[in-house]
Amino acid sequence: MSLTLRDEHLKELGRLLFSRSDVESAAYVVCGRSVGGGHERLLSRAVLPVEAPHYLRREADRLSISDESFVPIVKRVRAEGGALVLAHSHPEGPLAFSAQDDAEEERFFRAVQRRAPGGSHGSLVLTAPDTLVGRLWGPDGRPTPLERVTVVGERLRLLAGDHRGVSPIFDRQVRAFGPDVQRVLEQLVIGVVGVGGTGSAVFEQLLRLGVGHILVIDDDRFDPTNVNRVHGSRLSDVGLPKVDIAERTAREVGLPGRVTAINGSILDASVARQLRRCDVVFGCTDRQFPRLILSRIATRYLTPVIDVGALVDSQDGAIRSLAGRVTTLIPGAACLLCRGQVTPEGLRAEALAPDERRRLAAEGYVRGLDAAAPAVVPFTTAVASLGIAELLQRLTGFMGARGSTETLVRFDLPKLATNKAASIPTCDCADASTWGRGDEEPFLGLTWRPEASKP
Repeated sequence: MSLTLRDEHLKELGRLLFSRSDVESAAYVVCGRSVGGGHERLLSRAVLPVEAPHYLRREADRLSISDESFVPIVKRVRAEGGALVLAHSHPEGPLAFSAQDDAEEERFFRAVQRRAPGGSHGSLVLTAPDTLVGRLWGPDGRPTPLERVTVVGERLRLLAGDHRGVSPIFDRQVRAFGPDVQRVLEQLVIGVVGVGGTGSAVFEQLLRLGVGHILVIDDDRFDPTNVNRVHGSRLSDVGLPKVDIAERTAREVGLPGRVTAINGSILDASVARQLRRCDVVFGCTDRQFPRLILSRIATRYLTPVIDVGALVDSQDGAIRSLAGRVTTLIPGAACLLCRGQVTPEGLRAEALAPDERRRLAAEGYVRGLDAAAPAVVPFTTAVASLGIAELLQRLTGFMGARGSTETLVRFDLPKLATNKAASIPTCDCADASTWGRGDEEPFLGLTWRPEASKP
């Protein structure tokens, strides 16, 4: 059970809860909900204050709130199918729920469950703007500690989680970034969509960084032309699902990280739903509809997506350009549609039946989606490494405050540049009402093929 907060929501909580240091203060976090795979995650959508007249009691070590305060907010939560989190401060400590909190919250969440039944709601105690502990109150009226509280924004942070020791295997990384970053890596769930040239290199590096759980998704099988760029592959792997090669690589390396391999396509809703459990997703596919899906995962589930791509433009054996791209998708940043990496024309072409697509490509009406594109291992691997560097920047800030959401590289010039693009106002990614929405029907607000529409 976990909670994901947008960075701006955490800052707003800090402002509301610590404007006074002599008494406890409270605020509400309206959340979306993600439920599946045995895990429940709440996703922040809005932060609302408890107005001064609604405090029945407010002292340095306790508070009580009137029903008048939360009833209209619970109505909103119920209408949206979401959850409510009650946050309050302990300006003098401790970083724990008190006996008074237990009594007040049991009453509070019993009232909330009457008005918005069926799922868990939550509570937080903060002793500083970024120091907190939390729990979920289920329909049974019993509290369960939050396993994780994650903050998503310019940086990706874990404010509450496991404080386990660090294996000496990762000593060299700890010397670079310190033990806390290694602990975070070991708690992350990271998805990799596509384990071909770039994806296999991303997977290999995540594995060796010590990421705790890697989810790999690919429906393709290995063919002999893949061996020049798919890490961990062998010529004898012809016909094997590519995810099996990734699984074997992890097994042979022997690190403690867990790997879940799904031989399927995120064009299937049941497969795409598996990404809800991820803290970060790497997009390593050259198809446009999967990229559209990932763009929506980023906003609706507050899940940073690092989309990577390498493009070799060659004619008659002569290189015209060698380009790479790493684009980070987070709420408030331009998505791949805004950036032209996904286009209506491309989506329409991919939706065509294979025979029709090949016919139109031969006639020059659509590009040849089924044609093999040039790919060379140093460039696919270099772009994958830039994507991993972006992950480490989000975790550590080792590049300083950048604000950029895209890195572009031209290997043939050579040239490296970064940029930050604004969302197109009419694009889905610019609609703040979708940010943190979580589960909805249809999934991600998209139309899915009938055979793949079940959860």
